[in-house]
Amino acid sequence: VWARGGGGGGLAPPIRTRTPASSRNLVLSEEELFNPTIECCKWLLLFRHFDRCDALLAAAEPFFRKKFKSQNKNRKNALRFLRSVSKMRAGLAREALDDIQAACLGAPHSNVVWNHFFRCAKAAGVLGSQQVQNFLTKVGQDERAGDHAVMAAAHTSAENDDHNLAIHQYNQLWQRNPKLVQLSMGVAEIQQAVSMAEEDSLEAQKLAAAKAFSGFWHLTHYGASAGFGPAEVYNAARAFHQFGLMHYAQALYNKCLDKVAEASDQGGQWWRLEMMAAHNLVALYLSAGAEELAEDVKNKFKLC
Repeated sequence: VWARGGGGGGLAPPIRTRTPASSRNLVLSEEELFNPTIECCKWLLLFRHFDRCDALLAAAEPFFRKKFKSQNKNRKNALRFLRSVSKMRAGLAREALDDIQAACLGAPHSNVVWNHFFRCAKAAGVLGSQQVQNFLTKVGQDERAGDHAVMAAAHTSAENDDHNLAIHQYNQLWQRNPKLVQLSMGVAEIQQAVSMAEEDSLEAQKLAAAKAFSGFWHLTHYGASAGFGPAEVYNAARAFHQFGLMHYAQALYNKCLDKVAEASDQGGQWWRLEMMAAHNLVALYLSAGAEELAEDVKNKFKLC
């Protein structure tokens, strides 16, 4: 309304502007600003607006750099992690690696951060490089890293097909924390067994059989220690699938889907695991030429 009606005919009072003192009431605190910033970045990544996400993260980071904030370091790590994810999705693996290395130094106890570190290093083609080895050594000197730094070094050895070193490193961890490492230990030993099975000598064949037995022992105990839940059955299926043991993998993927259905009936949220298991089962059936079975799974779980 721009003018008053009625007999007075006077103009409406001018719009008041806020004074600097009153404007301070509009400024969000760090606590209020952080979560909306993170959520906005997630949506920008979802719709592939990588440049806008980077710009928002660059603008936000100085605000969370203040020394007097007790939770500031965790928030800064979260921003760096998101920026690394943005760079990876934009195909900038080396730039993503720089950010995730900083996040690893800030949160060396986080499995999520380490998993992304390996994706970045692998995409950048430097997973087996001296650069990565030096970085892992540096992080390993941080007492906060605990077993995670040793686990990271063991994963690197396994990715570089240095199975002996990987198994040695996993074995160090297994003696201290069996639940943490049994899945990885089992996979590494099965990998070594598959590699040895290609050799012609009888001794190599015997050693390959022993390694395979040990690997499956670790996988079994990994599942048992966690109660053979949907995630444990899925991981075991992936291990069998990876090494070409399709009959076992197929049975375990179906078992995983059954367990997901049971857990969902009890209020569990397993839709992502269900989609991964169904997708892998379709790929397995297609590789075996069982197109009708693959189509049945696609229709049942509404896969594209």
